[in-house]
Amino acid sequence: MRGPYPARSLRLFVMQIVYGLGSLQAVLPPEGDREFDNMVNEADILKAISDQNHKKKPKYVRTARRYNHEPATLRRRYKGQTVSNQEATSIRRKLLTDAQEEVLLNHISALIS
Repeated sequence: MRGPYPARSLRLFVMQIVYGLGSLQAVLPPEGDREFDNMVNEADILKAISDQNHKKKPKYVRTARRYNHEPATLRRRYKGQTVSNQEATSIRRKLLTDAQEEVLLNHISALIS
């Protein structure tokens, strides 16, 4: 008998729970069937961008294959057309303007020193 959540609905680092004989057994979905396999590893994408910075003409496809990423993802990140998920979330949830942030940081610095 399967748990209350199908494997496809909770993929991001969540395992499918299978109930059997009074004990819980955690089972990962099949290797090629994991959604998080396609997610961008931020450290790898930064290494790939760093590789591109050392070249006169960027080779997106070759570098993307080396780091196991999509060439389009690498190209957009390299050109600054997109940002990481964490940075995008930070920008969307920002509550202070840049000026307010600067005033607050200056005030904190003054209190510390």
